[in-house]
Amino acid sequence: MLLCGWTHLNDRQVRHSVLSRLHTGGVLPSSTTMIECLGVGGAGAATEQEREQEGVGMAQIESRNFQKPDEVRTFTKGKVELVKLGDATIGRATFEPGWRWSTCVKPLANTNSCEAAHFGYQLSGTMRIRMDDGNEVECQAGDVALVPSGHDAWVVGNEPVVIVDFQGMPHYAKEVSTQAARS
Repeated sequence: MLLCGWTHLNDRQVRHSVLSRLHTGGVLPSSTTMIECLGVGGAGAATEQEREQEGVGMAQIESRNFQKPDEVRTFTKGKVELVKLGDATIGRATFEPGWRWSTCVKPLANTNSCEAAHFGYQLSGTMRIRMDDGNEVECQAGDVALVPSGHDAWVVGNEPVVIVDFQGMPHYAKEVSTQAARS
């Protein structure tokens, strides 16, 4: 569950809110932040009375910066910087030219394909994503992508790919011991 101010949104609500915004306007205006797109404080935000009835106290406002992440995970040709806000973990992933999930992260994950679902906004570069069923898509700077689990991905060209992922980072690129993977 993603906590945005006083509005509690599950993954389905987050996708619907952002995708609806994209559908009506085609693109997100550059001045619109992802949090604004999720409707914080707007229509659908819980009233004080509703929060009290749900047993939710006064929410605390939080702000974090990727310059001071809670955790940094490095792997071949990439890194993920994580910040935690309430129950949410947001990741900024940087993938260098030549990065490919199946060669750079697969040895850590110990799975055949990436099992993390992603919901992210791409800041730079070009990335190609191939689902296990063979479907492919290419994402570029400015794209918002919803990628289900079961995929491979790689950097296209010579520019690093930087993505802010609102869904799939809590366990991304965490080394899984062989013993734990067999359990």
